[in-house]
Amino acid sequence: MSSIVVINGEISDRVVSAAQLLNDFPRGAYTGARTINRNSIVEFSMHLKRLANSLSNLTGNKFEIDQIKELILPSLRIGMLKFIELNEKVEELKITILLCSDSSHFYVHIAELNIPKSPAIAEIRGTQPRENPSIKDSNWAKKRVIYESLMNPNTNEVILKDLEGNLYEGLASNFFVLFKNGTIATAPIDLVLAGTIQNIVVELCNQKQIPIKYELISLNSVSDWAGAFVTSTTRGLLPLKTIYLYYSDDSKEPDQTYNFEIDPILNQLRQDVFIRFQTDSVQILN
Repeated sequence: MSSIVVINGEISDRVVSAAQLLNDFPRGAYTGARTINRNSIVEFSMHLKRLANSLSNLTGNKFEIDQIKELILPSLRIGMLKFIELNEKVEELKITILLCSDSSHFYVHIAELNIPKSPAIAEIRGTQPRENPSIKDSNWAKKRVIYESLMNPNTNEVILKDLEGNLYEGLASNFFVLFKNGTIATAPIDLVLAGTIQNIVVELCNQKQIPIKYELISLNSVSDWAGAFVTSTTRGLLPLKTIYLYYSDDSKEPDQTYNFEIDPILNQLRQDVFIRFQTDSVQILN
């Protein structure tokens, strides 16, 4: 399956994966997006805002949303069109955008969107949350490689914990817990990277009058969990059927295993998130 990378507005003949783009290319602000019907990008305005805020923080210079849009929109269009031309049977696209900190280069990577099976498996690892969680910095993609290398083949995501057993976020997702009392919790947005799909879930919960709160989730409360899930652009809302806890990254086998039945609330929210994908998308291609 071919992928496309657009460098400074021109299609390149370089063959790289999205991971290689973030790991091997110069440091910068990035975001990962997905299409609906191959021609529209979900929560496009949120991605533009994320890029503008992250690049402003990284460089110390102010970048406006319209400025970012004007920069990347032509590259998105030519990259998406070329990828569809080469891969006619692909249903949806995964888009990675990288804007270098020195403002001299920008990249748009287009590949097939691989939607993970639901429900999924996750692992809990680590001893501290990531630094500068409010910034979508490609340096984080380099640092998370160590956790990705430890993941078991069937694992979809790693949830980061601290030494006290508080849970923060996934390597590339937001983490939620559904408690037995019907409340849903996710980490405070000043401690993690606020995600576009996380925001949709919070809005849906408020609309449905499902109690939702921002608070650190402790492993000490696991007996009160009815379920758990992660959210991200590629996953949507992905319920977790099994979570493996590793106290140490040197552990070969999990120290604890938590299994969950998938609550009907989560299945309904998953469907509602996909419906929002349809309504909260911006058409890029005619």
